[in-house]
Amino acid sequence: MYNREEIIDKGLEIVENNLASDETILFYDFCVKARIKVTPVTEALAVTEGIPGLLAFTNHNIFFVQKSGLIKSTYEIAVKIPLEQISHLDTSGLLMKSLKITVGTWEEETDHVFLNFKSVKDKEKKIEKIKTELEEIIHKKKEMEKKNLQM
Repeated sequence: MYNREEIIDKGLEIVENNLASDETILFYDFCVKARIKVTPVTEALAVTEGIPGLLAFTNHNIFFVQKSGLIKSTYEIAVKIPLEQISHLDTSGLLMKSLKITVGTWEEETDHVFLNFKSVKDKEKKIEKIKTELEEIIHKKKEMEKKNLQM
């Protein structure tokens, strides 16, 4: 269906070319971005109907580089979320664990749901651990911003 290693390599290349001078990649993994609302009934369909790509966390942003095109593959940054815009993180799923990133405020929120992480499938890393790592990155970013504002 798709070559995970190729998606990781091309996605990393694109992310690295779009980093700020003080930005570093802290975590990345292959996953699928859901196009439909993910529920226990639809989680398998969300994976098969989702968009394959690379999810990368940096000390400033979250990137999702998606693969598109059947005959000729193209790669592009489909989602770029500054860490300070993330309002909530959640994990769920019975068979397919997912990570939901909520961006914005209560009045205007957008959810991005990512499933089928390569490392989770390989049992090297659990989705809850990915969420915890991301929460730590966001917390550190907010602490640094507070320190910078106080100076």
